Formats: sequence, structure tokens, C-alpha cells
Amino acid sequence: FPSRPFLKMMQRSPTGFRCPHCQQEQVTTVREQIDACTIIAVVLLLLFFWPLFWLPFCMPSCKTTEHYCGRCNRKLGETNAECC
Repeated sequence: FPSRPFLKMMQRSPTGFRCPHCQQEQVTTVREQIDACTIIAVVLLLLFFWPLFWLPFCMPSCKTTEHYCGRCNRKLGETNAECC
């Protein structure tokens, strides 16, 4: 498992990782967050193709994915949205 304290780019799925806070090897817990990129994609779809404006809310690649330690629940890293 990697032992870096915070990774900026991780996968979108749970990843094996050694937590720098609790020193345990765990599989991360993943949470998806709506960010500015998601909102921009929604607005653009509303303007140009309104029937599909809701699509960015359902697509993981249009949201930021945050990884947390499965044991101590501290943030370990994130993957930024790719849609913008």
C-alpha cells in the first residue's frame, strides 16, 4: 500500500492504502461530491440540450471523488472531476 500522507489523484473506486494517521492498512471509503465542474456541466446542458441536464449528477466522472480511511475516517485523497 502507498504510504504518502495525502494523494491528490486516486482512482474512483476504493483503494488499498496505509493511513498516515492511524497507521493501518485499509481499503478507503469513497464519497462523491458535486463541485463547480458538475454545476458548469449542468448549466451548459440546460442551455444547449435541456432534456439531459441532469446527467452530470449521475456520472461519477463529473464529480470529485474523495477517499477516507476505513478505520479513522480521515480524508486521504481525492480525484477531481473530469467533465470540464
